[in-house]
Amino acid sequence: MKTVFSSLLFSLFFIGTVSAQTPAPQTEPDFLTGKGLLFKFDGLANLGLNSFSGGVGLKYKIGEEAWLRHIVIVSTSRYNPKQSVGRETEYFNLNLGLSTDYIIDMYKRNNLKPYYGAGFSLSTGLTDNYSKNPSGEYSNVANYYSAEIVGLVGIEYFVKDNISLSAEYQLGAGFSYTENKTEMTSKPSNEKTKTFSIPTRGFYLNTSSFGLVASFYL
Repeated sequence: MKTVFSSLLFSLFFIGTVSAQTPAPQTEPDFLTGKGLLFKFDGLANLGLNSFSGGVGLKYKIGEEAWLRHIVIVSTSRYNPKQSVGRETEYFNLNLGLSTDYIIDMYKRNNLKPYYGAGFSLSTGLTDNYSKNPSGEYSNVANYYSAEIVGLVGIEYFVKDNISLSAEYQLGAGFSYTENKTEMTSKPSNEKTKTFSIPTRGFYLNTSSFGLVASFYL
């Protein structure tokens, strides 16, 4: 999926560069001084719908070339492979986030408009690792919180005057805080053991964030 987004982003930028050689840029329609409803889609991991990341938001024009947008993002993933009789393994992840981005339009020629910007996001979520075998059951639940700053670049293609599709790449750096709880049940005694680990903190770098954005200008 990351390769598909990379190819799409490169193709749109190439078309934008060629279009930039036309004599005069087109002017912005009057409606672009208002607001826009947008949907962000970061992709499905496979056709089984085991993973999804996307969101919905609003964008506002706050200057001649500047936009402010807010997006609520939901990400889920699940992994549950088939096991032999008496064995089971399952992984589940859920993440909720809110991002705010400041975007600058570079120019608009024909139906293409490159842009760049920066933003900030906050998110929280949990992961649940569960396994079962003849000797017992094991469950590890991690609750995590993160804050991230991003730089972004993209290109917007106007399908119609008030509808557009954008290919976008983001590079982010952030800080995360994670709490873990482990529960084990031994067989056949059914004895349960609970363990709470020391919270972990750390910085991270996100270099693989590609996405598509559909915008509907009001």
